[in-house]
Amino acid sequence: MRAFEPELLIIRVGENVAGATVEEHSFATHFSRLLDYLHSPLTRIVVAGSFWGGNPATDIMRWVCKAHNVRFLSLAKLGDELDNRAIGQHQNPGVANHPNDKGMLAIANAIWGTI
Repeated sequence: MRAFEPELLIIRVGENVAGATVEEHSFATHFSRLLDYLHSPLTRIVVAGSFWGGNPATDIMRWVCKAHNVRFLSLAKLGDELDNRAIGQHQNPGVANHPNDKGMLAIANAIWGTI
């Protein structure tokens, strides 16, 4: 990736990072190292946060992005809208809380609007 030096890099991580493990596994340090590693003067980086609000990893990513002068996009408001979730489409409640097609389109549109 570094040798390729793309014009744009979109990062979507942190959705399944359990709150209790954020500090235990030094998420801030490792995310900061990731941004350092991916940094290139030719590459614009956009980081999109979690679909769900209240995610400690998202708060850390926002803070790390600010420190690295990287664009951060919050997606939490999209998860607040229940019609963006697959509720009623899956028996498993964990799966049903994930974005449905409308939610995925909303995520794509939010990212597209940022770039």
